[in-house]
Amino acid sequence: MRVSTFGQYTTLVQHMTRLEGTVAEAQIQQASQLKSSRFSGLDGQAATLLDLEGDLSRSATYIANGEAAVSRINATYSALQSVSDLATSFRTSLTAFNTVTGDAGTLQQTAQGMLEDLAATLNQRSAGQYLFAGSATNTAPVRIDSASYPALSSPSSATTSYYQGDATRPSVRVSDTLTVSYGITAADPSLEALMRALNLVASASPLDESTLTEAGGLVESAGTGIATGLETLSAAASQIQDTLDRQTDLQLYAESWIEDIKGVDVAEVQTRLSTLETSLEATMQAIATFQKLSLGDYL
Repeated sequence: MRVSTFGQYTTLVQHMTRLEGTVAEAQIQQASQLKSSRFSGLDGQAATLLDLEGDLSRSATYIANGEAAVSRINATYSALQSVSDLATSFRTSLTAFNTVTGDAGTLQQTAQGMLEDLAATLNQRSAGQYLFAGSATNTAPVRIDSASYPALSSPSSATTSYYQGDATRPSVRVSDTLTVSYGITAADPSLEALMRALNLVASASPLDESTLTEAGGLVESAGTGIATGLETLSAAASQIQDTLDRQTDLQLYAESWIEDIKGVDVAEVQTRLSTLETSLEATMQAIATFQKLSLGDYL
């Protein structure tokens, strides 16, 4: 090799080294379908990618929490619907009862059985948590033993001595700007009215007209309040679900944008890789030619 060709040889070697690095990078892109495994290789979009991935993670948390809340609301709604059915049945029994010819003992047994059924319904759990205890989800909210909820007589006053929970309604955050409160406690006035109506009839001695009248009024009030509670639960579930749908749309948008930032056009990479490999092969052949040259070639 002559001195005059050494510079050309060195340039070719340097070019080959760069080509080898570029080919290796393209091969990695082809295999991983990613532009780069490093933020520095994302054409200045690293900050955007981090923001999008943070949005995606936060949105996933909102969706998980919201879905759990909707499940709890659905369970509460179902239980409250059972309470509504019980109230309707009891109102029918009161309306049909005749104080002169009716069997007071049977009606009182019915009322006592319904009171126990009501307590059991209000003590229902979903995913291990009590539905009607407010934020005290590990505490059974209703106790109707004589010590907690003694016999009542007419005229009566509202009492929630049976209630063991707290006054805090559960809530769930479903977006950066929206937190939804939901649920109903067993101390709700409508449920207290139904509990008291059943207690009055079950405990009355004797079961007189004034007791039946008061119980009937309480059941009527309870029915109205329970219907409102059902509507409130339905509205909360709809609000949460609508927000979750928007969060899902946000996730799809963020995932698409992340793919645009991180992903490569596989067909374009394959074409580029083929061109690079052809160029690398030609460079290596040129270098090999230089390496074969000797002084004798020029004498």
